[in-house]
Amino acid sequence: RERERKQVMAAACGFAFTAAVTEKGKVCVWDWDDGCNGRDDWVADDNFVLIAAGLRHAACVAADGGLYTWGNGDYGQLGHGDEKGRRRPTRLCKEFLSSPAIMVACGDSHT
Repeated sequence: RERERKQVMAAACGFAFTAAVTEKGKVCVWDWDDGCNGRDDWVADDNFVLIAAGLRHAACVAADGGLYTWGNGDYGQLGHGDEKGRRRPTRLCKEFLSSPAIMVACGDSHT
């Protein structure tokens, strides 16, 4: 089966994974055993515009200003108020953000 070609608009690299946002706003992650279900796994179909990667987690900004995080959450770096990991991009609640997100960055254990 031939794969559909996808235009990558933004990409980020973590410790053992690469994440990308396509021109259609989809998120794809390769070679990550902490948050996805395998190679070349399209993990989200929202309208994303930016992506960032930490050591073992990632974050992305949607066109509507929503901020999504997923991956390892051992240090609370996902911003959901707990230390649980998320397997799929999960939107931070609107009460957490005082205004729409326009940029995101990740470090080893912070976002």
